[in-house]
Amino acid sequence: MATKIDANEYGNLKDFSASSTTREKGPFLNVSICGKPRKGQTVGTMQCLNPGKNYDSPDGPDKYLFVEKKLIYVILMFLRRVRCKYEKRPGKEYESLTYFCWNPTEKDTFPQDAKIEWIFAGAVMDENLKVIMDPVEQERAAFVYFRNKGVKCGKAFEFINTIGKKSEDLQPLSNDAEFEKNVVTPRRFITEVTIDIFKHPEYGGMYVFNYNLFKQLPDEKVKDIMDRSKNWVAAFEKQFNLTEYIKGGGTEVSSDDGTSQEDPNKKIDKPTFKDNETADKDKVQKTVAADFELPGI
Repeated sequence: MATKIDANEYGNLKDFSASSTTREKGPFLNVSICGKPRKGQTVGTMQCLNPGKNYDSPDGPDKYLFVEKKLIYVILMFLRRVRCKYEKRPGKEYESLTYFCWNPTEKDTFPQDAKIEWIFAGAVMDENLKVIMDPVEQERAAFVYFRNKGVKCGKAFEFINTIGKKSEDLQPLSNDAEFEKNVVTPRRFITEVTIDIFKHPEYGGMYVFNYNLFKQLPDEKVKDIMDRSKNWVAAFEKQFNLTEYIKGGGTEVSSDDGTSQEDPNKKIDKPTFKDNETADKDKVQKTVAADFELPGI
């Protein structure tokens, strides 16, 4: 008689199996920059794929959360500094993550070529400050993230410095100056995200995210945003803390950083708005009323 083993009875052994750890997709959707010609996209613009879709998915209204955007807005919920090292593996299209530190400090011992990255994440709005709703959990705003690695990291550092300086000019909402600068101030604003160009001496023009503090939110809304952000801390860490995934060969990540692939030395003009995408900022700012709501964060 064949032996019958009930998988449910031994479910805890899955953590000690021969299979590699499977990385689950989280609620934060990746915003990327089109760095080389692709069908349905324009070089130098931002896009965000819907959950379950990839660039090879058939074109259709459900493929993208948004596409061909040169301007979006976010209310930042998380800003995270990590340290990573990537290696190109033979026969692999993408680099593999071979070192990861979730809480980097200058006192850490780390590989010489492990670099700092910034992950920004939050609720997204279109160029008219209209909240973009999540395609799956349709009762809440869609959450997106920006991975600032390589040449993109420079603009992220500039933005972090801007936040610090801005914090000095504002009436504090908390009782701790460091907490005010690092935690409260980023959530006091709607952040504008556009595309800029970094002139790399070897690779030519490379597209990067550019961040600006666009509009200050009413003080009474800031605590609400912080409270709602706190509800998503566990989900954010689960999605972006990659410590356990670099064991046994590493995690593959895309190496497309928005580099112009056609001609590394070609001059790239700074993107300009199409007529129907031009934002009248004075008009847009008036839509952010004191009763501003962000559904379902």
